[in-house]
Amino acid sequence: MPCRPNQIIVEYLMEWDKANNLLKKASSQSQLFLAWQPPPCGFFKLNIDGSRVSDFGCIAAGGIIRNSDGIWIAGFSANLGHGEVFVAEAWALYYGLKLAWQLGLRQITVNSDSALVVDMINGDWVDSHPLSVLLTKCRELVKSQWNCCILHVYSETNFAADFLAKMGHHKDLGYHELSSPPDQMQSILDDDKNGLLRPRFVSV
Repeated sequence: MPCRPNQIIVEYLMEWDKANNLLKKASSQSQLFLAWQPPPCGFFKLNIDGSRVSDFGCIAAGGIIRNSDGIWIAGFSANLGHGEVFVAEAWALYYGLKLAWQLGLRQITVNSDSALVVDMINGDWVDSHPLSVLLTKCRELVKSQWNCCILHVYSETNFAADFLAKMGHHKDLGYHELSSPPDQMQSILDDDKNGLLRPRFVSV
């Protein structure tokens, strides 16, 4: 006879409840395998991302333009000082669009893992939004005389832009255009070019 039967029963019930909750959580999720997708022939793809170091509030942005063969065309990193991650995402879009336009690329698809930025550019926002001026400039660029669209993607397909955004934290304040990829990110570019699949769990 156990010396503390009530406690044993309670512990057993707690373990059963924990296991049951884990089972429910697992059954409500599905695993996807995602890879960076190159643009169609004749198009270019701009991947952008923002980054924030939560402990200090430092924000940065990055972006990369590649052709249909996955070849680097141009890129950038930017140290934006302090702020919120949405600010970094918005500046990443602006810098990326401006870079693509200046390079004369007139058929481009933009990928961002910020659903908020994508929705605000493709939809509507209130003029009183703190970033309304920047967002308006982004929308004007998107609607310029070129074939340009902006789409939301999962972060698993945005590793290259994420690398450049995080790199911005280590650069001087401001925008830095990159004519060639940093050596440290070559493996990411190779993985994307080869169609490496990365796992992601999504709710179903």
